[in-house]
Amino acid sequence: MIDAVIDTAPRRPNPFTFGSGFDLAGKDRTGWARAALLTALGVDRGTVMADYLASNVYRKAENEATLAQLPPAQAAVYKPLLNVRAEYLNASFDEVEQAYGSFDAYLKDGLGLDRHDVRELRRALLTG
Repeated sequence: MIDAVIDTAPRRPNPFTFGSGFDLAGKDRTGWARAALLTALGVDRGTVMADYLASNVYRKAENEATLAQLPPAQAAVYKPLLNVRAEYLNASFDEVEQAYGSFDAYLKDGLGLDRHDVRELRRALLTG
């Protein structure tokens, strides 16, 4: 089922809807894919956001090392591109709402997942 989510990306126009063309280290694509998957699984938005923002903790040392190699003025420009911020994920969810009307419609029309697919995904990845 994960393959279905990944495989639909190239065939659909912009199914992973978030704005920036600056995706250093893949954190934006990965962050959105994780957030979309967790949301599809029924995880509440607060938990999805906490998971997304945890990237700042996990990538802190690497980001600081990258920024330390740059002149201060350049580091100030790059820092927002290396970190994730709540407004980045919120903008992605806003775009889904605007483009598809709801997250469920995004799953169906953007990713090509029907109710059966989502149930199968939940059965495969959730416990209890």
